[in-house]
Amino acid sequence: MAMNYTNILWGSLVSGVSLFAVYIAYLVVVKGRLRGMNVTRELYSAVGAFTAFIIMMSIITPLLSHLPSLAKPPSGSWVLEQYDIIAAVLSAVKMVTALILFPIEEFTTYYSLSGVINSIIGFLGGLATLTAMVIALYKALLALFPLAPLFISLALARPNKPGGIVLMGVGLMTLVATPLIGWLVSLLYNITMGVMAVLSPPCLDIKLLGVVYFGPGPALVTTSQGVFMTNGTRYIPIWGCERVYVTQVAWDWLVLNYTYTPLPPGFSIIPLYGGTLVIYAQLPFPAMVIENSTGVYGAWFPLRVLRYWANGTGYPINDTAFYIRNESVLFWAWTSGVKANCSLTVNETSMVKTTLVSGPLVLPIYAPLTGTYPPSAPMGYRQMLINATAYNESCIIVFKPGSRWSGYTVLPATGPVEWALAGPLNLIIGLNSQWGNVETAFMTVGIITVAVTLLGILLLPYIAIGTAYLGAIIVEFISPLWGVISQLLPF
Repeated sequence: MAMNYTNILWGSLVSGVSLFAVYIAYLVVVKGRLRGMNVTRELYSAVGAFTAFIIMMSIITPLLSHLPSLAKPPSGSWVLEQYDIIAAVLSAVKMVTALILFPIEEFTTYYSLSGVINSIIGFLGGLATLTAMVIALYKALLALFPLAPLFISLALARPNKPGGIVLMGVGLMTLVATPLIGWLVSLLYNITMGVMAVLSPPCLDIKLLGVVYFGPGPALVTTSQGVFMTNGTRYIPIWGCERVYVTQVAWDWLVLNYTYTPLPPGFSIIPLYGGTLVIYAQLPFPAMVIENSTGVYGAWFPLRVLRYWANGTGYPINDTAFYIRNESVLFWAWTSGVKANCSLTVNETSMVKTTLVSGPLVLPIYAPLTGTYPPSAPMGYRQMLINATAYNESCIIVFKPGSRWSGYTVLPATGPVEWALAGPLNLIIGLNSQWGNVETAFMTVGIITVAVTLLGILLLPYIAIGTAYLGAIIVEFISPLWGVISQLLPF
């Protein structure tokens, strides 16, 4: 909400004019007439200062219309209140990560994450404090702003006194700096509250949710509050005010059929325990998995025997090969290819839905703190329906492994942890686009305020001489009229 300059300055202008009127009347009547003192020089200075004051204010007031409007100061306490809320939640996130990481002796990960959170809290604290201080400065200048013309009038009335220099500086600084600081407050407040809004947590309730998974692994589970690998995950941090539901379970870039059941918390010695999430997931058929200690490399499964001859047989040799004799078998495979020493018919299929995957929404430099995740897309995989026929012969079907699927969760970046680790990214994006404007604004306000204030102080001695001459001219011009008026006075 903008405030009108004219309304604010009008009362002060009247006060300034009244002050000069009283002072000039005091010189003429009390010191001149009643005491018989020579007040010529003082009268010249007072009348000249009064005239200069009227001229100066008639110039300054139109100039103020070109400066930013005086905005109503925002609430600095509200800024600090928002910071306190965010800082409290970030501190709670540190406690939750300690509950997850300390039992598995991931102390280095905890201290790294703690440093990240402390830097966020420190940055937000500095930004909130700076904003609150600038708002307080603006409120102080607003209180002085109506008095600025009066300070200038006092300085012009006694230009040769040390106090006149101080009053001139304060008056000019207040007149110029108040609208500029008001504009700066609006800019800084909008940036600060934009950052606070981006980082504002959904609520203050943080819980730990136990996770139990049954199915092919390691699987990547996507929930309403983030993603995690089933390997290494016993608990996930969640927002207690939001329901947690599973949206997808992926394994080797295949979308699994799944069901899940949230169980209420029973007795637990773990603080903030919010219950258990039980997840069941499976492929449409019990596939043979190609895997070793480094990860998963595909899967295949003999769907059915299409034709059977006498003494036909078929069985898996290992996780990449299948033997048949006197059979025609239909295979489903998710591998990079297939070969055999018998007749093969290969068709591409989409029997099982595939998906792209992504890890937690955190900066790449923070990703190692959360664990390892699979690449976003499979490389070299083909989903195939394969008809292998071996009549009066033996046949070995060999499935070629695809790219590696693996992952392990150290710290589940879900709910409040994902929110905390996404904070720096939002800060960097938001402030990189705005901070240059803030620095320029601070520099501009400082230069203009200092330049105008110093100029007014330096010109004050010359204004004193000029106002004396101006007052002499005006007094000598109106003195004949004053002589007539003075004869009419009763004293």
